[in-house]
Amino acid sequence: MKNIFEKRLQALVDAGTRARAEATEDFVDSCGSLSTEKKNAWASFLCSIATTESIETMLIDPIRKAFAGSKAIVAYLDAHADDERRHYDLLTAYVKRTFAFEKTHRSTTDVIVYGFLLPKFSTLGQKKPLYLLTPLRFYEAFSLEFYNILKVLAVADELPQLVSLIQSIEKDELRHLAGLDALVREYRESSGVPSAGDLLLINSVLKLLLFDINIAPWAVHNRRVRRNALAIGINPDKMGRDARGAAAEALRFARGLR
Repeated sequence: MKNIFEKRLQALVDAGTRARAEATEDFVDSCGSLSTEKKNAWASFLCSIATTESIETMLIDPIRKAFAGSKAIVAYLDAHADDERRHYDLLTAYVKRTFAFEKTHRSTTDVIVYGFLLPKFSTLGQKKPLYLLTPLRFYEAFSLEFYNILKVLAVADELPQLVSLIQSIEKDELRHLAGLDALVREYRESSGVPSAGDLLLINSVLKLLLFDINIAPWAVHNRRVRRNALAIGINPDKMGRDARGAAAEALRFARGLR
């Protein structure tokens, strides 16, 4: 079984290498038909997505340390992290080329969640990687649902290169989801199902991430993100439901219920 698991991870690494070799990085759209408000909303919202993509590397690093003894797992995680950094670069480059926009400062939420709270949880992941594998799986599953919505909105606003960029990222995310599923199953088989205390801590990380991306009317920390989301046509209620559903599914998977 171990040999099959390692071959699976290597196949995913090889697929990622081929995908990067074939990918283009010159995504740029003409957006002259969009209003200034719409351009600014797209630019700012895509920068928010890029930040989320980049944060996944913060979760991956402690997991990598936890599995330092496995060359196969480390190789997969390195490839996964490289993809996330590339996604950040692709999104920010697209925004700069298309909308002449660059994010120049971190928000208060970025500082609190990503600069303080999440690193605290990340230290736990070095001893029990399931604490971070589960939130990482949540990110990947939710992003796939969300990118489907974003593609529809990009088509409506005549941004074909953004659609192509999203499709490129989606291929990576599908591969990541397969890799994380394999890692979680392997971890459960070797370490057993998580305890009630483990699940409580995992759920705490998930709730932190849900809070961070929430754009409901009460989420004053994300007023700007909500305004931009509404401007480009995103339904905050649906986004919230999809996020909570992905988090619940990730927790069920961690428990071995599917």
